[in-house]
Amino acid sequence: MQNYNKKSNRQNVSIQNLFNDLKLVVESSFIEDNRCKIQVRSRAKRAVCPHCGKRSSKCHSHYTRTLYDLPILNYQTIIILHARRFRCNNPACSAKTFVEQPCDEIQRYKRNTQRLIEHVVLTAANTSSLQAEKLFEQFGHKLSDTTILRYIHNVQVPECKDIKILV
Repeated sequence: MQNYNKKSNRQNVSIQNLFNDLKLVVESSFIEDNRCKIQVRSRAKRAVCPHCGKRSSKCHSHYTRTLYDLPILNYQTIIILHARRFRCNNPACSAKTFVEQPCDEIQRYKRNTQRLIEHVVLTAANTSSLQAEKLFEQFGHKLSDTTILRYIHNVQVPECKDIKILV
């Protein structure tokens, strides 16, 4: 196991740069069994309740989420997110607690990052769901063809009003 400590190694600085736009702090990163594991947490001191929109800084509890991301140098990338559950300050809100959503890249209930999903959809659109399944299995991502098809069906297609049909 290779450990990249923030204070002593430049690799962790470059990994931190990858997560700066996502407002995440890299706590540690290490390579183990051909997997690059990156432990991150949110920079924010507070979170917004998704039900009422009120901010809260009262942490109720915390837990870890495991997410898969695009491979880095043929290493399967696993993001270990230290997520926090907050108490809602609004007494009228139906939700007593809620989980922070640190960025758009990491979505609620998903085990894959948004950029991995977009890459899977693009690959499957150019090949097939079965071929995309085999391709991503080489990178250590076990995605079934039905999961890939579900990702394709969830793609938002922009509405086009300027199309003229010629008869």
